[in-house]
Amino acid sequence: MKEEHFLQLATGELTGTKALFTGKLKMEGNVKLALKLEHILSAYNQHKTV
Repeated sequence: MKEEHFLQLATGELTGTKALFTGKLKMEGNVKLALKLEHILSAYNQHKTV
């Protein structure tokens, strides 16, 4: 994943699912673990804005 796409993912501008299906994210291994990352980043962003 390119840095710019990771930053978009980390800030909530891009979802992990969209990144995967648009080719911005390539992965190997356990998809469930990758989806957990999206939930962790989402929780982080909600906490950060409060």
